[in-house]
Amino acid sequence: EDMLLYQGVIAFELFTDTKATDELVEIMRAGLKS
Repeated sequence: EDMLLYQGVIAFELFTDTKATDELVEIMRAGLKS
């Protein structure tokens, strides 16, 4: 699960050219669990 989350964060950074914040990671983690 964490690996999927990590890959999602990397992809987000690549596509948006922004650094993922801890807040964003928490949002993505919550999204994966729902």
